[in-house]
Amino acid sequence: MMCEIVSERIRFGIRAKYFEALLHREITWFDLNDAGNVSFIVKQYAKAGSIVEEALRQIRTVLAFNGQSYEIKRYRSALEEATKNEIWNAFQSGLGLVTLYTTMNFVYFTIFWIATEFVYFGYVDAKEVITIFSVINSLSFALGDLVQRFGKITHSIAGSKQILEEITQAEIDSKKPRKNQKPFVNGKITFDSVKFSYPRRPDVEVLKKLSFTCEPGEKVALVGGSGAGKSTIFGLLMRFYDPEKGQIKIDDVDIGDFEEEYLRSEIGIVRQEPVLFDATIRQNLHNAKQDASEAEMLEALDQANALKFVRDLPQGLDTRVGSRGSQLSGGQKQRIAIARMLLRNPRILLLDEATSALDNENERAVQEALEKAYFGRTTLIIAHRLSTIRSAEKILVLKDGHGEDFLEKMFTLFQIA
Repeated sequence: MMCEIVSERIRFGIRAKYFEALLHREITWFDLNDAGNVSFIVKQYAKAGSIVEEALRQIRTVLAFNGQSYEIKRYRSALEEATKNEIWNAFQSGLGLVTLYTTMNFVYFTIFWIATEFVYFGYVDAKEVITIFSVINSLSFALGDLVQRFGKITHSIAGSKQILEEITQAEIDSKKPRKNQKPFVNGKITFDSVKFSYPRRPDVEVLKKLSFTCEPGEKVALVGGSGAGKSTIFGLLMRFYDPEKGQIKIDDVDIGDFEEEYLRSEIGIVRQEPVLFDATIRQNLHNAKQDASEAEMLEALDQANALKFVRDLPQGLDTRVGSRGSQLSGGQKQRIAIARMLLRNPRILLLDEATSALDNENERAVQEALEKAYFGRTTLIIAHRLSTIRSAEKILVLKDGHGEDFLEKMFTLFQIA
């Protein structure tokens, strides 16, 4: 029983360390590895396993909000609960073994008593009985225990090899020298001859010497067909990836010189399909800012036009949103995502077709929330519909990895229309 408890504590440590290592891997690792394939480490821990799968499949959202430590805490909490159950199971298993061995020894005692009767009446020799009985008894226990433990050891070595390699590699990556500048961000964005290809498709250049500048406080629309590089620009700004050539600067400082967590705290992103975790509204907001007070949350919800519907919910902030926000409507999910973004008060906003999947009523509510968010912030908007980019001050047309010069708004709208 003691071995079971000790081994369970070791498994707990490895699981937690492995999950932490995964959350600190560079995003390119997830491009080259299927997140679903690593869930085997927690396949017997349903709740903890769902947290791992959810966090790894939404890794861009986790990184965008610097939510690694929060997700690690959630995972550790779920693991501790599962570990307690495993320890109790080990205790019950140990108790069962005690009962089993007690019964076996009683049977042995009975057989031994009968054998002594045989010896007493001269049917067999006492030495022969004792020798044979002792050898068989010892061998049966030893061989049974050896086979059982050898199978477990072989299985554990095979399963832990990849895990330990990932933990070691993550520790090596975390020790690489990094610059940790935290300059005040005004919001000027510069792309200077940026070239980029995704790790899975290194032969396909998504961006080819892309150059453009956004001044502080400007609202810029990114227009282009599928695969033109609009979302790639966002990924590069968030430092999910680094450019192969060229420079990306914020306020004339190379973003590679920024501390990653600080950089991401100054950039807010809202996607077309908002990503909410299977938790409460409060916990989803804490994912962006762990020390946020309730007053700060309510203020962010108010700015996002979400306060009224949240207050109307029976459990308010403590309402569970379901897997991927399934308990909320599209507009409600989008406004919660906007509130989560505003909670950190970023200087730069990235809007990835934030209203294109909504109906007219929800689009108006979300658009009103976004109009409030635009004020005083540099904003890049990906959009296909004219209604989304009418208020943009500049438009960048992307085609074949290149960016056309900024066009005058009215002239461009006239051409597109």
